[in-house]
Amino acid sequence: TVAVKSASVLSPSLFTDEKTRAAYQVAKDIPEVLERLPCFCGCMTSFGHQNNLFCFKDRHGDGCTMCQDIALEARKLHDQGMSIAQIQNSIKARYARFQP
Repeated sequence: TVAVKSASVLSPSLFTDEKTRAAYQVAKDIPEVLERLPCFCGCMTSFGHQNNLFCFKDRHGDGCTMCQDIALEARKLHDQGMSIAQIQNSIKARYARFQP
């Protein structure tokens, strides 16, 4: 099922900006983490995104620094061995204040 989810994410190779490419790569590599994280840029309300993974299924993640930051932070925490619940708590603590 992970392959199907990550297959719906745009290819990182479509982007020339290093940070953007890295964020799309996170969505490819750990979709099971991003699909459990809220996004705080307003896309969940404005665009009907269900979670941070949705930001990388289209070009929204290309122009949104917050979406990228959440994905890249999730990768860092995941690489440190945090559970998805711990990553959720950390992301919410850091970004919830920005929610529109």
